Amino acid sequence: MSLTPVELWDRLRNRARQVLPEQTYKTWLEPTEALSVEGDTLTIGAPDQFSADWNESKHADMLTGFAGVALGHPITVRFKVQEERLKRPQIDMFAQPAPAPVVATPARQQQRLSTPLSPRYTFDQFVVGKSNEVAAAAAQAAAAAPGKVYNPLFIYGDT
Repeated sequence: MSLTPVELWDRLRNRARQVLPEQTYKTWLEPTEALSVEGDTLTIGAPDQFSADWNESKHADMLTGFAGVALGHPITVRFKVQEERLKRPQIDMFAQPAPAPVVATPARQQQRLSTPLSPRYTFDQFVVGKSNEVAAAAAQAAAAAPGKVYNPLFIYGDT
């Protein structure tokens, strides 16, 4: 009975899964793929060079032993970077998502959504002195970046 490289690799991975911790298996062996069997060597494709080197140094001997048992004759397991994966476009994990489109709302609806604050209470009308300069600065910073700075802003005083 002759196994294809994919079938052989599936058997070896299943055997390794029984021996290795689950997280180790998922991190290092699950993302690999069988590439070829040439002579007495099974070549496995890894997603990157680090993964190929790690698997080669940590798992290749164990898998070679499993392969000999599965096939009935010795075969060496080797890891290399899968060339096809190198050509795949890479995803930038830290890219910022595109900003959501801003939908204009009619002025009348905006008026209904506004808070019932008196128009007399504005920073232009606020008198700043020594006793309230820190509170005024904090309030202006909170108003400049709502929800980001001093959220919530709580000012307490005697009066």
